[in-house]
Formats: sequence, structure tokens, C-alpha cells
Amino acid sequence: MHTMTVQEQRANAKAFAEEWKNRGDEKSETQQFWMSLLSSVFGIDEPQKYIEFEKRVKLMHTSFIDAYISSTKVLIEQKRSIGQIAGYSTSQSLVNTGDSDDSKLSDPKSMLKSLL
Repeated sequence: MHTMTVQEQRANAKAFAEEWKNRGDEKSETQQFWMSLLSSVFGIDEPQKYIEFEKRVKLMHTSFIDAYISSTKVLIEQKRSIGQIAGYSTSQSLVNTGDSDDSKLSDPKSMLKSLL
């Protein structure tokens, strides 16, 4: 993991938001979006090692979640809504499953807003 200063992370978040402004088709760009966010804004080296896309889950039927990061027990389910950042909704994008020991996980909407 590349350690960034808060200033570097803010600058990277602004550049990321600008790059993704008016983009973000969930079906064709979701993996590119999340890989870019994890590497450029959060400093994760080789994010493809940590994130699974279209993970199969069993509810009353078989369904799929958009993405899952098992090391932090974070699932990502994208929904379009008002208040989008970089073409994606942050109000429902990341959900902490509650199984994580990482006390630093926080609401992604406020985290991204604090960086921008």
C-alpha cells in the first residue's frame, strides 16, 4: 500500500472525480472505476488482488453483489441516485458488513466529501 499524505489523497480524489465526471456506466466501466479509485485515491497497490466483482450470494435465490473486498468485509452495491460523485452513487455504494476488525472503516460518502 502506498502511503499518502492527506494533501496527496485530496489532490488524487479531485483528479479522480474530474476524470470520472460525466462517465460511469455500471455495466461497462464498474471494474475500471473501482480499481482506479482504490489505487489512485486510497493508494492500494494491485487492487485486483483484493476485490472480487459480481460475487455470487445466496439469499432466497442466487444473486450477485457488484463487488466485495473480503479483507475488510466491505461489499459494494452500486445504485444510481441524486448526489453522485464521479458518476456513481456514494449513498449506497459501499456497505460495511460489520464483520471487520478495521475500526478505520467509515462512511464512504463523507470520506470522499472530506477529500474533495
